[in-house]
Amino acid sequence: MMAWQDTCVPCSIAEVEVSSSNDIEVAEDPADDDYGDVTVEGPVLPADNRNEDTINKGGRPKKRKPPKPFEVGNNVKRLSADRAVDNDDIETDAPSYNKYKRVDGEMCSLARRPSQDDTPGGLRPKTRPPTLLESLSGAPSTAVVTEDRVFNSIIFLDAVSAFSNAHSDVSPGCRVLMRMPVSQERKFGMGYWEAIRCERCGFTRPRQKMYEEGERIPGHTRGPLPGKKNAQLALGLTKVPVGAASVHTLFCSVELSLPTKSSLHNLSTGMAGPLISVAEQALADNRSTLRTVMQLRGDQVEDGKPVAVAAAADGVFNNPCYKGYHQKSTQVALPVRESETAKKMIIGFGFANKFAAVGAASAYPKSAPIGNAEEWLGGKVAQQMFNSSPLLLKALVTDGCGQIFRGFQSATHNLQPGFIIEQQDCTVHTSRRQRACVFKAKFSSQLLTGKVGFNGKVTEETRKAFCTVLSKAIASRCSGELNGARYAHPTDDFKYHTAVWAAKYNILDCYSGNHTKCFYVSFVCRCTPVDLVHIPKYLPRKQYLLLTAEDRVELLEVVLDAKLSDDRITRQRYLRSTNCVEAMHRCMHKSLPKYLLFKKLAEMRAFSAVHSAAVGGVANQSPA
Repeated sequence: MMAWQDTCVPCSIAEVEVSSSNDIEVAEDPADDDYGDVTVEGPVLPADNRNEDTINKGGRPKKRKPPKPFEVGNNVKRLSADRAVDNDDIETDAPSYNKYKRVDGEMCSLARRPSQDDTPGGLRPKTRPPTLLESLSGAPSTAVVTEDRVFNSIIFLDAVSAFSNAHSDVSPGCRVLMRMPVSQERKFGMGYWEAIRCERCGFTRPRQKMYEEGERIPGHTRGPLPGKKNAQLALGLTKVPVGAASVHTLFCSVELSLPTKSSLHNLSTGMAGPLISVAEQALADNRSTLRTVMQLRGDQVEDGKPVAVAAAADGVFNNPCYKGYHQKSTQVALPVRESETAKKMIIGFGFANKFAAVGAASAYPKSAPIGNAEEWLGGKVAQQMFNSSPLLLKALVTDGCGQIFRGFQSATHNLQPGFIIEQQDCTVHTSRRQRACVFKAKFSSQLLTGKVGFNGKVTEETRKAFCTVLSKAIASRCSGELNGARYAHPTDDFKYHTAVWAAKYNILDCYSGNHTKCFYVSFVCRCTPVDLVHIPKYLPRKQYLLLTAEDRVELLEVVLDAKLSDDRITRQRYLRSTNCVEAMHRCMHKSLPKYLLFKKLAEMRAFSAVHSAAVGGVANQSPA
């Protein structure tokens, strides 16, 4: 018997029970442990092919699963609304379905899930027309280049003159028709190598470069010299907060070619070292100039020994957080400007990068919080200022940040033990903190409303409006008294302190309408005691203040002492500020893009901005 034939056992018809009903009795499956005790009485017929979907191999009927209602995603045939259900086994009502419309392939590709997309990132390249350079590369050899090229005029005229002379020698009777064949063109960044050909006689000169070459990048010993415009472009990118991709977009909009992004990045990286060296030398030159100035003023200046000067310093973060107490930045710069001359020369600079390469000078420890970078940079800048054309800071003006002062003091103590730096306050930042103290002070309802004997509740809007006007008036008055006392007594500190002290206690009397001492002790209000028509337009509601005894104590101890206390007066006696340093912050933000993964280029951009502030730019002193 063949292997594929069914095996049949002879039996009588009486031994087979035939059921004409459609109902099939479902037998329960025996437990796994009872399979050994099961015996089959009588013969078993082979399973009919028509019942394979309802009967198991052992002759037992299969369990019928209940029908599933239609859901999106089930393996159920989608039926339209006008078709009937022809399946008697499904004992559910025929639901009505929405009709499906056909969509194109592009819409399907947009709806494709990223997990099933074979393109990384879910992006698929689409067909695009060829660019200008691609169309030229596929042009026939007889085609000529378009007019959108950047040539050096002198080199181009020399090439035309050389071609004309050679053509007249080879073909004297030919009327020259000069063209530049595209087949002979070779692109080199922003420059080109071009050949000139006569269309009539076919005379062609070998191609030559139409751009001016620059100097070799330090560290590169092989290969052609970089084009001057390529180096200038890489250097110009350090002056604006854009990258190579943005520059490519701008140049392609006017159909001009650029070096590839990788070439431009490598060129910028190669120029980073020389540019940083040039910027550091510019800072050393400024320190040398300041040493000469101090010598002309009578200070003792010896070669190789530091000179004590006053300076201002303030840090700038690339992405400061103004709503919290923690900086969410990755790059920090610390410029230092001298406060001895009117020029306010920059004499030191430090830069910290959270993502710098390992071992780089600007590499800030990744485990340390970025908010402590100012102290770390203060020590580095102090060491930098001590190395060449040495300077030491005898006075440091800050915005009240103690980290910068601690960094400079610690490094100075290691360089010159026993040398003490005086910490001075910025007059502008002190006024800002004084205005904030007005909003924190607790005033009476009588003062806030201007109504005598009023003890009711005052709304927050009324209080905020009152404090806004009063804070501006007090900050302006205190700054005016401080400046007037310094200008009246430029060299006598004792008289300066006495004048500020007298003006401080007269401010509240003046704001209350008592001008008895204003003419004698104030440098701002010159009202006389008989001046009864004075209208205080600078005060809230343009009226004098109705001060209680508690209000006088609060204004004197909380608000006025924030700027005119004995300690504050001493720290502000030279009327210095950090405005010149904060002007560098804008240059730094223009130079540094909002990128987090800059490594060497970030330091290059930062020092480029410093060099621009020190000597006016680097366009004429580039390595190329």
